[in-house]
Amino acid sequence: MTGDPVFDWADSELPKSDATALDYWKIWEIVDPLSIQEAARLLAGLNPRPSTNRIDSNRGMAAKAEAYEVALIRAVQGGRLHSAVPLAWQANGYDQWPVACDPASDELCSETKIPVVDLVQWAHSCGLPHHWHVNSSGLRQGTSDLSRYPDELRAAIEAFDAVRDTPKATAGKSAKQALAAWLEANKPELSANARDRIATVANWQQVGGAPKTPGD
Repeated sequence: MTGDPVFDWADSELPKSDATALDYWKIWEIVDPLSIQEAARLLAGLNPRPSTNRIDSNRGMAAKAEAYEVALIRAVQGGRLHSAVPLAWQANGYDQWPVACDPASDELCSETKIPVVDLVQWAHSCGLPHHWHVNSSGLRQGTSDLSRYPDELRAAIEAFDAVRDTPKATAGKSAKQALAAWLEANKPELSANARDRIATVANWQQVGGAPKTPGD
């Protein structure tokens, strides 16, 4: 026994996680975006920010949180989930801290931040229950909902979603050039003329000229 009430506890003395899960949702409803770890623990019914060195008493919920964390990381890496701030771990001896990284990186970490609206859409697509309060009208249009659209319209939406908020894709390129590059890599079945039409339609930078530097 250490005399510290934070660490001197037994599993039998802890409140049941499922009894307090909704309290966590209520307390954390103003936090947006959430880190992958925070979102995973919320979905599992656990405190998003557990006390340092404190072990979750409910092993089933802890296992769920771990699985949700892995699933969220892989969804970001696979482009199925947008991240607001992709981060990776950088190590220096025994210390490590999160730094900016490519969302597709294998080093993507649990501190990566994701907008709640995207977490809601991901949870819906996976059939996971949650208590985030986002109306269906506020959800982003996902590519899984585009099957009824004509091929070129669907490609335009997919290209726009993939390129618009991805600095790596637009680095050194105009919006149209970045869209054209994505289409060439991901829609090779379309003709060159079709890809050019699609890049023109999806181009959000209509003024032309050289690509602007960040912050302009």
